[in-house]
Amino acid sequence: MAEGNSMPYSVICALMCLAAAIPPVYAQNRDSKPERIVCLGDSITDGHSYLLLARQGLRASGKAVPVFINAGISGDTAADMARRIERDVLPHSPTLVTISAGINDAWRGVSASNYEHAIIAIISRLKTNGIPAVILTTSILTDRHPAPKSRLVEFNALLLKLAAPNSCRIADVNRLMQAAADKGENLLEADAIHPNLAGHRIMARALLDALGFPDVAVPDAITPELLPGVITQWRFLAVTNRADIKLEALQVASMKSDGEGWKSYQLPETLPADTWWYEQERRRGFATRL
Repeated sequence: MAEGNSMPYSVICALMCLAAAIPPVYAQNRDSKPERIVCLGDSITDGHSYLLLARQGLRASGKAVPVFINAGISGDTAADMARRIERDVLPHSPTLVTISAGINDAWRGVSASNYEHAIIAIISRLKTNGIPAVILTTSILTDRHPAPKSRLVEFNALLLKLAAPNSCRIADVNRLMQAAADKGENLLEADAIHPNLAGHRIMARALLDALGFPDVAVPDAITPELLPGVITQWRFLAVTNRADIKLEALQVASMKSDGEGWKSYQLPETLPADTWWYEQERRRGFATRL
């Protein structure tokens, strides 16, 4: 996540997730397989909210729902994303890639020239493999972070400049968010960095527009489905952190699953979470309370 975030994307269970819904507007369907959309990003993408909203809107409108693979990593700069194309993008054989980078660059004082170099590196690597891209302009920052906010003006001008010559579409997140903020809408979390639900709804709007679906409504609320493959029933044996616990004792205890100390646990958790984002993740099947 961007530094200073108050909502860490932490989980206990190792659950691999696929979620998605981006319409096939860039590539022909290869061998009748679903379109595959990989999204590069930082914590704003990693948290998945604007992607869930776009998926939900598309599905409600009866549109095709391609596979969407989240390649957001908390804290990443554009240069970080460029370095992991081979690992996190190309193995998925995407028919489209979305690029959302800039908040961490602005926060860490990355120069406009270095930011531009990294974005060009990402686009060029994708073009080499014949993969089209959608560039998202950045989300907004407030006067609480004046220096990073100023750098975003340069970054977004660069993104707009780079799009057309590289045959990339633009999802103009920054323009839509700034227009809403100018009307007094609160679009950020308490850290004044990460978008809240209202901010993610605007990001979903910009993404759907860029993909050619201006008629698809963005839902007012997220109603996520349980992730595929989630193990819903668990049994836990609590052990102490004492250094004198012997491995043999733990092995014997583990064979007695009906013995003392074992607890049952179910996913999704039944109690609503305290905040909208944790509630989103609870409903998706993450262990947010452990």
